[in-house]
Amino acid sequence: MSRGQLLEEASGWRGFINRVKATSNRLFPERQIMVRTEGRLRYIRVSQALQVSTVFGLLAVTSWMTYSTASYVLNDRVLDIKDAEIHKARLAYDDLLGEVGNYQDKFSSLTTELVENHGLMLKLVEQNATLQQSLKSVATKLESTQEERETVIATRERLKSELKTVEDKMRSLASRNFSLDKELNTIQGNLSNVDKERRLALEEKARLNEQVKNLETTLADLHETEKTAVQRMTEHTAQRITAIETVISRTGLDPQKLVANVGESGMGGPFIAAKGDAEEPQDKLKASLSSLEGQVERWRSLKSLMNSLPLHSPLDYYYVTSSYGKRKDPVNNRWAHHYGLDMGSSYRAPVYTAAAGKVIYAGWKGKYGKLVEIDHGNGVVSKYGHLSKIFVKKGEEISHRTKIGLVGSTGRSTGAHLHYEITVNGKTRNPAKFIKAGRYVFKG
Repeated sequence: MSRGQLLEEASGWRGFINRVKATSNRLFPERQIMVRTEGRLRYIRVSQALQVSTVFGLLAVTSWMTYSTASYVLNDRVLDIKDAEIHKARLAYDDLLGEVGNYQDKFSSLTTELVENHGLMLKLVEQNATLQQSLKSVATKLESTQEERETVIATRERLKSELKTVEDKMRSLASRNFSLDKELNTIQGNLSNVDKERRLALEEKARLNEQVKNLETTLADLHETEKTAVQRMTEHTAQRITAIETVISRTGLDPQKLVANVGESGMGGPFIAAKGDAEEPQDKLKASLSSLEGQVERWRSLKSLMNSLPLHSPLDYYYVTSSYGKRKDPVNNRWAHHYGLDMGSSYRAPVYTAAAGKVIYAGWKGKYGKLVEIDHGNGVVSKYGHLSKIFVKKGEEISHRTKIGLVGSTGRSTGAHLHYEITVNGKTRNPAKFIKAGRYVFKG
């Protein structure tokens, strides 16, 4: 091969390798998971090799399960076919035995007939000897009449004819006996072949039964592994559900009622296998998967609810100037109910949204002054009042920790602060509990 051909072939391989790398980079780009801890960001790297190894591992497990199931089904069909062949061979063997019995009956009948014909021949020989003696006596008698001589000749001819008939029958019987003996040898050879095939079929059946037992053991191990994995995943999901419910409970909300409003059925709890259950392993696995599916659905509902809860503080630095609940009004000094949390901070400090959502109001609103309202979904709404400046518009979709305005003292206010208010399904809630729950979730 010339140097130019070698260079051309190497260039082709390099092009192929570059295309494979480009496809791999496009399908499995390096990913990073961002984790925020007390204002600090950390990144967890998910390499391309880890993604490819995970995908091929899942493909290998799926291929093995498919192969095991197909082998199990095909071995059952092979066993059925072999049993049918053995049954057919047994029927042919019985038919051959019946034919042998018929041939034996025929042989016995022919033997009896041969014996009878032999006796008849002996009798004819005796009669012939008697006639010979009679002929000799007649020959010595000169006085024999012509009529007696003709009778003797006719009798002699008749006896010769009968003797020839007997000899023909003997030859025919000998030929039939030889044919029967040949057929009997053929039948015995066929029976020997059938018996040999039957032994081979039994050995093949025993081997296939052993393979079936091995496959059943492998399937049982797979079922046990799958059941353990499903149980572990169910318990892990239950732990996640408990953690999310704990966070929601810290906000003062009832997770059961909130999840019911989201549309989840309310089922859950860790998976505990029942004792003495007579179901098949497949049924148990289906029940475990059904339980896991219920847990996952509940976890998804709770996670969606968690994503809609404003758990972050809208200000990086603040101090509480007025708590949620009953208080003396700072303007008229009369007792009143305060539906939000007043958070003191420096004038024009940045205000951030506590969770992702959609702006449903942005502008001046009476005593709130400049107000921003954000719908976070699932009936959760947060309000930010007394702002000095607003950076968002009504209908705008905003992400978590988006800068929406600046601290001010617009509306009914005695100084620079943020009036922070949260409502769930139209009912006000204490924002301080949400911020406290957020510290529990996002702590390092």
